[in-house]
Amino acid sequence: MKIKYEFATESIEVDVPDEWGSIIIELDRQEYNINRKETRRHCPLDRCWEKYKLYSLLPSLEDTVLEREQAEEIRKALQTLKYEHRELLEQVYFYKKRIATIAREKGMDQSSLRKKFRRAEKALRKVLQK
Repeated sequence: MKIKYEFATESIEVDVPDEWGSIIIELDRQEYNINRKETRRHCPLDRCWEKYKLYSLLPSLEDTVLEREQAEEIRKALQTLKYEHRELLEQVYFYKKRIATIAREKGMDQSSLRKKFRRAEKALRKVLQK
């Protein structure tokens, strides 16, 4: 049996025994099926963008710029607050601590710390509205 190999620059025919020929043909068939199966399961990235609308998940440049500007405004506004208000707001919003945890750490009553937190938020809103 003759098996033909094709390369980029040339093609070659090789004589092989019939047993080997049938094995090579079977392996080629399996390789073709596996490649076909893989291309059906996976698509190139440029086709995925269109197919699954992945671009809608990415934040737009405008949104990113606006978020950065807002974050900068908040940082500047925090600098104008009293130290204890700024510290409390940072612990709750930036470090994600619960008021109960902060109250326990400071040895304070939760209700008084909540009132202080509301006053700090109110002061921050007032500064941001100016």
